[in-house]
Amino acid sequence: MYEKKKQDNSGLTFEEFLELMPALPTAHNMLLQAFRAIDVNKTGKLSKLEIKNIIMYSSHRYVNKAKVAEMIKKVDEDGDGLINYLEYLNIYSDIEKY
Repeated sequence: MYEKKKQDNSGLTFEEFLELMPALPTAHNMLLQAFRAIDVNKTGKLSKLEIKNIIMYSSHRYVNKAKVAEMIKKVDEDGDGLINYLEYLNIYSDIEKY
């Protein structure tokens, strides 16, 4: 994986960087594992449905699409309507509020 990227000078993706890093602090490992578990379709980004499902699963409360859209809009820095890992770190503490 890394050798191929190094040869074509395209650099590492953030995901590849995390895999190559020595053990991250426990909290970061747990957040990364949680992100990967939530990312059911394994795209490296969380959809509205994936966000909604984890909120409902973790809080045992219904959350409507408008609340999910509001949450995503607050942290969707690249404007693609999805949440990548860095954006996820920004909303992780807000999940329980919804």
